[in-house]
Amino acid sequence: MNPYSTTRKSTLGSAIGFLLIGIAIVGAVALMIAFPQIVDSIVWICVVIGAAILLVCLGIAILSGLLVLPMYVKKGEEYQINVSYDLDDVKDVSGKMEGKEGDMAWCWKTVRVRRGWNHIAEGIAEHILRTIFIMPG
Repeated sequence: MNPYSTTRKSTLGSAIGFLLIGIAIVGAVALMIAFPQIVDSIVWICVVIGAAILLVCLGIAILSGLLVLPMYVKKGEEYQINVSYDLDDVKDVSGKMEGKEGDMAWCWKTVRVRRGWNHIAEGIAEHILRTIFIMPG
């Protein structure tokens, strides 16, 4: 069996759905033109629903803010001691992936951790560009 075979499905259901949505939109516009007071009612309904959603979101934000404070205090701060975080102590990682297969192996071979995260970002960006444009390594 060919793993690259394709199959085609009917989109008749989607087409009928789009047609019904179009008819509903035309009907709603015609109804609003025929009865302008409906527009006023719909606008007020939308304002009330929007205000309710905004109040619920604000309540959730305040509640989560109040709940996270005791959790943060209980957790405390954790860090290593007697460890140097100087970037001059970071070692080069070139040659660490020698002999290892994988699609990311060439990327990690070219990434050198010297003075921060920008080298890693450049290596990942290079990998993405090579994958998109299928450029030779």
